[in-house]
Amino acid sequence: MIRVAAAQYKFEILPSIEDVAEKLEQTCRDARNGGADLLLLPEYAGMEWIWPHGKSFKENVQDFQKNGFQFYLENVAQLAIKYQLILIAGSLPVLENKAYYNRTYIANPKGELFWQDKIYLTPSELALGVLKGGDTLKLFKANFGTFAVCVCYDSEFPELVNKAIFNGVDILLIPSYTDSPHGANRVQVAARCRAMENQCFSINAVALGKVDCDEFCDLALGAAAIYTPIDIGFPEDGILANDLSSTHNLIFADLDLDAMSMTRLKGQVRNYEDRSNLKQTIIEKVEL
Repeated sequence: MIRVAAAQYKFEILPSIEDVAEKLEQTCRDARNGGADLLLLPEYAGMEWIWPHGKSFKENVQDFQKNGFQFYLENVAQLAIKYQLILIAGSLPVLENKAYYNRTYIANPKGELFWQDKIYLTPSELALGVLKGGDTLKLFKANFGTFAVCVCYDSEFPELVNKAIFNGVDILLIPSYTDSPHGANRVQVAARCRAMENQCFSINAVALGKVDCDEFCDLALGAAAIYTPIDIGFPEDGILANDLSSTHNLIFADLDLDAMSMTRLKGQVRNYEDRSNLKQTIIEKVEL
């Protein structure tokens, strides 16, 4: 059993990165006070560390890489230790080999840092002319089970998620940033579908609000949610927790991985097992 927290994170342009650090600490404190062992922040939550530079998007990410990046990493690691959390800190552009990646940092309670790059970039991300998609999906093994981080659009590709699931993943973490009802619904539907078809858990953290910057010109919206298999022992609609009113900064739920495993073995259906042995179906075209 593990208790998780998913953030409904309200974006702000704060005066300094010290203020951003305090906001992140308060979020970690709230998660720990709610009993969480794992905290998921949304895609681009790390942009709050970049905006205080007050320049264009390209100038901001370049400035931050030189003057704030190490401070950010130290804070993420220290907060994971202080609050004994697995902290998925939201993503931000990170420079590596002369390219910027939409990278999410993961810290364990020992303060060790790992990361996951977004693999599939949206047209609006590509239009920024800065970001490059990653090519590796990492599987993180913890004492409660194994999880993967599928950043926003990545969750919409079942073929990608399949590779994680059939290599032992129990929980999908989906940090997202969406700025239209269409986008918010796409991620929500993807998260629910991945949980249903793989008989696993999926957790979606969302960004909220509007900020005055080059890269985000619309209102970020959505509702954090935690999804389960749709089978005996779980909610009939597969929704373990959500907050459609967006009145809370965090939502919480306890994930029973033993119950999840039992569903795969003895549930009403065998989505996980049958999908792992997909038949080579013959396609036959019929003209009416």
